[in-house]
Amino acid sequence: MKLSNSKLNSFRSCPRKFFYEYVASIEPVEEGETEHDRSFGAAIHKALECLYKEVSVDEAKTAFDLAYPKQLDLEDFEKTPENGKKLIEAYWTRYGPQMKDWKVLAVEVLDEYEPIDGLVFRVKLDLVAENLKYGGVYGFDWKTTGKNLNYRYWSQFNPNSQISTYFDYITKKFGSCAGFYIDAMSFGYRKRAYKGEPAGFHYQLDRQLFTQTKDQLDDWRRSEHEWGHRLNDAITRNQFPMDTASCTYCSYRPICAAGWSWELDKELILAQYEVKDAIR
Repeated sequence: MKLSNSKLNSFRSCPRKFFYEYVASIEPVEEGETEHDRSFGAAIHKALECLYKEVSVDEAKTAFDLAYPKQLDLEDFEKTPENGKKLIEAYWTRYGPQMKDWKVLAVEVLDEYEPIDGLVFRVKLDLVAENLKYGGVYGFDWKTTGKNLNYRYWSQFNPNSQISTYFDYITKKFGSCAGFYIDAMSFGYRKRAYKGEPAGFHYQLDRQLFTQTKDQLDDWRRSEHEWGHRLNDAITRNQFPMDTASCTYCSYRPICAAGWSWELDKELILAQYEVKDAIR
């Protein structure tokens, strides 16, 4: 069975959510803002990919412009083409000089591997690099967010099944993994000055290192094996029960709250949701 972390985590959160997200393949009609966020983040990723492939900052900005040619939401003053290029320049001003100590091994990795017999994971990895100064192979993931880069933000990555997947993949592919870095770019827009901070576009950059022990990776493999088995069983039986502990922030909560079922109330559901393949 082929899986991704997002699919397995969706099922782990709530089997019913997994059904609507990946079997019925629907999402709320009011996805414009999410699509806007996704497009901006993808354009930033494209520019960083160029930078780590030894393209100039100006050429990386051009790549951003091609991926994000216009502001998709005119009411969103933070996700503008100009601010995106400010982020790219600020990121490389901070981290570009450190590249003399690194050897890039792979950029924008798209691959599949088998961490456990019978379970194939799809891997999308932003960067793999070897540290020339201290040794060791490291993975990198680039994140854009509107959240403050505080303890609460960073705690979501430890423990984290996606990072465990990356650790395991890098170890198998490159022989070892000494650590995994998250490069986070937080940004926003203030309409007026607040607590001494000026109005306008603002951003924060930070890089955090995460590690995994052999015991942690062994526990992760056992857990993924168990959840993979449960998911396969749910698909085989076509049974996706609801986990009410996960309802609060679920996009599919209105369906469950109304007591609708996909088989009997499909027309009502599709009045509020769209089939993903029809809009992408």
